[in-house]
Amino acid sequence: MPTSEFDVFRLLLMEEDGLPRPVGHLFDAWVSSIAQKRRSESAWNIAARQWLAALRTALDPGYQIHESKHFIILAWEEHRLTKTLLKFAEATHKSLLASLPDVATFPPNEKIVIIIFQTFNEYYQYVEWYFPEGAFSVPSSIHLRKGFPHIATFGYDLLPLEPALAYSLTKASLHALELPRWLEEGLAQLFESQLTHTRSFSVSQETANELRNFWNTIGLDRFWCGDDFDCPIDSDSNMHLAAILTTLLADQSKPQWFGFNQGPRRRFLSFIRSAKIDDCGNQACIDHFGFDLNHLAERFLGDEGWYPQV
Repeated sequence: MPTSEFDVFRLLLMEEDGLPRPVGHLFDAWVSSIAQKRRSESAWNIAARQWLAALRTALDPGYQIHESKHFIILAWEEHRLTKTLLKFAEATHKSLLASLPDVATFPPNEKIVIIIFQTFNEYYQYVEWYFPEGAFSVPSSIHLRKGFPHIATFGYDLLPLEPALAYSLTKASLHALELPRWLEEGLAQLFESQLTHTRSFSVSQETANELRNFWNTIGLDRFWCGDDFDCPIDSDSNMHLAAILTTLLADQSKPQWFGFNQGPRRRFLSFIRSAKIDDCGNQACIDHFGFDLNHLAERFLGDEGWYPQV
């Protein structure tokens, strides 16, 4: 076993699937300790490289590590799109910081880890460990926060990979705010569309009617609290409604008077910064828009009483 103070192998958890995963509190302590001894480079990046090297060995030597200014990617060596994806990730990183000033943040001097698995089966095998409670909805890309925050996805095709990365990078940029789940998911979908120009969010009349019937049946308590976003059965309905409500707020927050009046945009950004999990963002909505979440939900679902029960 390596003994160097810069070796992180003792901080990796080896599960039955043979894939090494970082132990969060041990990694944090190690990074803080090493950061004081080696100031020329982020200890986080040193740890990330060693961990990905161990994961590469466990998966297949055909995986390779690639880096850019803000990212470290582990991908199959024959993945011809790795350089393109690194450029896209860097452009997305820049766009998020510009579009969401004082809202989107990334840890300084810490590169973001992205793992692109060759197959869905490898991807699923890896991410299911992070959901010990059982069945979960499997998105095409996910920002994993347990242990060592990083992004996992899969595939070879650029068309689905770019939106998947845009979605997860948006969630990564919002991580520090600890937003209500509905708002974070809504923003991630909104910026996925804006950053890739591949999907304009829209809801058909049929889908809208189905959503209204669904939510009128079960109510919004679990939606506001974020309990069912990972549920295989109800995830789509939760994601659709999150996108709709966030889009309603964003649409009324666009700059006015040919862009000279930035007040509505600043109000939207202030709302995001102040939204809290404990009341599902209700007080922030009142403070910055002048109405509560019940009123927001009524704009799509109708007048049925949608107050968060917190």
